[in-house]
Amino acid sequence: KLGLNLNLLSLKFQNIQLTRFLRYHKVLKWVDTLDIAIELSEKYPEKDAQWINFVELRKLVLSLKNFEDDPERCNEKILESIQQNWIDEME
Repeated sequence: KLGLNLNLLSLKFQNIQLTRFLRYHKVLKWVDTLDIAIELSEKYPEKDAQWINFVELRKLVLSLKNFEDDPERCNEKILESIQQNWIDEME
């Protein structure tokens, strides 16, 4: 039974590692607002998303290494969603 529990624990750990790997290597687009918010919260833990204006937020998103989308496809609704998801991540 102990061996089975260790195997399950090992599988869970591998799944967590795989999930992190895929998230860090995922190409982000504007529609990936939750993933963008997670990346921003990890890259900029000192920033308070509640007080970031949309101009700065857009620049921060464009600075993410795995963000690959047309900057012109961004709009206020997308930035609002990213900001709200980022705030939620901080709580």
